[in-house]
Amino acid sequence: MNVVGAEAEHERSARLAVGPDTGPLLRTLLRLHHDLVMLGRAAIIPLPEEFATRLESPLAHANVALADYLLASGAALLARRGPPSLNSVESALNEYAGEIAALRRDGLTRTLPGDAAERFFALGSCGRY
Repeated sequence: MNVVGAEAEHERSARLAVGPDTGPLLRTLLRLHHDLVMLGRAAIIPLPEEFATRLESPLAHANVALADYLLASGAALLARRGPPSLNSVESALNEYAGEIAALRRDGLTRTLPGDAAERFFALGSCGRY
């Protein structure tokens, strides 16, 4: 992405191409990449059954909402339109955060071994900046 972005900026500065600055898009993609790496690291080892069962539905909703949003974002970029609405993503993340809070409130995190607790809290902070 950096090579393509640098090439696009070079073409823009030489007036060989027109278009918006690629810097903000490249920074956003880099942040998204880092978020996905952190999620992958946190999710590589499954959480205990009760956690998985309770998070299954919120994660499925978040998966669909995020996939739809990313596809719509790609289409918007190609069509040079503004970004799609984040309403469904925010709703899905709120549902997920609510279940994370409920797991904590129910005291289930107290019995987790240290490494599982680290992964749980890393997953619990996803999507919140």
